[in-house]
Amino acid sequence: MTTDLAIGIDIGATNFRVDVVHDDGTVATVAREATPVGDGDAVVDRVLAGIHAADRDYLPVGVGVAGIVDRSGRIVYGPNLGVGDLPLGGILEARTARTVVVVNDAAAAALAECRMGAARGADDVVMVTIGTGVGGGLLVAGNIVQGTQGFAAELGHLRVPSSTRRCPCGATGCVEAHASGPAVLAQLEERLDAGEASELADLPRVERDVAALVGAAARGDVLAREVVDDAGRALGAMLAEVVSALDPGAIVLGGGAGSLLASWFIPVVRDAIAAEAFASGCRRLPEVRAAALGDRAGTVGAALLVHEHVRTLAAEA
Repeated sequence: MTTDLAIGIDIGATNFRVDVVHDDGTVATVAREATPVGDGDAVVDRVLAGIHAADRDYLPVGVGVAGIVDRSGRIVYGPNLGVGDLPLGGILEARTARTVVVVNDAAAAALAECRMGAARGADDVVMVTIGTGVGGGLLVAGNIVQGTQGFAAELGHLRVPSSTRRCPCGATGCVEAHASGPAVLAQLEERLDAGEASELADLPRVERDVAALVGAAARGDVLAREVVDDAGRALGAMLAEVVSALDPGAIVLGGGAGSLLASWFIPVVRDAIAAEAFASGCRRLPEVRAAALGDRAGTVGAALLVHEHVRTLAAEA
């Protein structure tokens, strides 16, 4: 028999989701809607409404956010979310009288995939979420690595050598500028505007999304395949450096766009790691896997995290 674990909330740069998460990882979805980008007050109101709609015995609340979140639960900087310096955790605890944990959304997804998904059985895990941006989560010995301030594992802002592409964060060369959903589509449009041939040129621009790009690649469209491969190579170059530094047991690719691109990216990333990671010829390279939990990974991970926090508090009492 399943029991309620916690309320899990995923605040992405595009989509907002509230689930009641059960102890077997299944969810009862309470809300799925567009994120109110650029408005911190609206984000708070949306989260409070979601908690109220999910109200069950004052369950604790775990929140995953697309951005940098410090250890106090403050959203420090969310370039794709359009929100910064928002003490979300403190606001929610004060207004709901519940235990609340706020963490980066990719870190939450990494925890979920480690406990219940594609990385089950691995203790040291790197998660890359590919959507509006590129997020990163890191687990060592099964625990989320947050760093001194909570800023660890911002993998989307590691650099691609020699790149001059502009990232939404304002820097140049970030892998997010190459491998996020919008970045991949921007590269497609640049090449179509330059007159390169593709079946995608016959589609209205609004219909040229990641699903259409992957579909064209699967049908053998040369330009579509080159665009996807170029983005995968940029991601692989970054992950080869991560492997050299951290020696993980598994790498998981997820996120909205990532779920569509994973089958193309995985072999390219594996090849890049084998070619570029330090001492690749004398080490066991990590498994590169597609995420298994889909779009519920963020809410499941956030719920797991706050549930574990509550258990720790009870043990210390």
